[in-house]
Amino acid sequence: MLVAIWPGHASSDDSVVCNDEKVASNIRIEICTRLLDQEKNKESRSRLLARRADAYFDKDDFAHALTDFDEAIANHPGNADAFMHRGFLHWYRLEDDAAFKDFDAALRLDPAPSRLLSRGRRYVLLRQFDAGIADMTRAIKLDPRSGDAYADRAWAYSRKKAFDLAIADYDRLLKRDPSDGRSTLARDNVRAAKGAGVKSIDEYGRMLVARLQIEKSYPRQAVSDRVEGVAELAFSITRWGLLAASSVKTSSGSAMLDEAALNTLRQAQPFPPLPPGSRSIEAFVISLIYRNQSER
Repeated sequence: MLVAIWPGHASSDDSVVCNDEKVASNIRIEICTRLLDQEKNKESRSRLLARRADAYFDKDDFAHALTDFDEAIANHPGNADAFMHRGFLHWYRLEDDAAFKDFDAALRLDPAPSRLLSRGRRYVLLRQFDAGIADMTRAIKLDPRSGDAYADRAWAYSRKKAFDLAIADYDRLLKRDPSDGRSTLARDNVRAAKGAGVKSIDEYGRMLVARLQIEKSYPRQAVSDRVEGVAELAFSITRWGLLAASSVKTSSGSAMLDEAALNTLRQAQPFPPLPPGSRSIEAFVISLIYRNQSER
């Protein structure tokens, strides 16, 4: 009520709204701007500018977001959040060099586990597995109770096809919480992807599905363009586990997603040999579903 009577007065509620990601972007921008109009301290201005930049980012106003992040860092070069979030913006825009430069700067200022995991996930998405795993291991050393760190490292190991190491990390999570259904499903999927002891062509098909699910990642350009779809792949594998032929049987409706699905299949190699009793070449059809899962 005080704010309604005296518009020039900033209440403590304004600060809450400016920092609340659940509030609509336009409202956050308005409130953060009002606070900035009254704030002279450079460090405080830096925090407000970074929060307003986040709101601009959420509404896809990248030009204003980048301007605010730049000003936030100029006001306070020690603002690790501003560096990290500007890095997210660069990543979203496929500006990887600029993104990692900002991630590195943020981590030099404050090597928090959450920041290490954010950078590590992006290394893994770029198939720089060892760099990603190093960040996740460092996060675990800083916070040995972090379930997210173990889950992320297990995912990274599985993408690297170090299946036993991935299973070991899921085992650690399940030892701590046997009711963790998400980790149970993930561990089961990695065990299937490993393909040990596959005895039938049906089991081999389940191994392929598991491997493709682990390998699949949502194309970053498709995230920006908000493209979704289902690509159905038809492919054949030789007795020795080599990909003999592959094609898109049913298009997702997007050439970008279709190509991503084919790349997923190629990157999931090498496959185990076909089980005993198989033909010299076996054919498979598997669908890959792409739904928007953008991540900051």
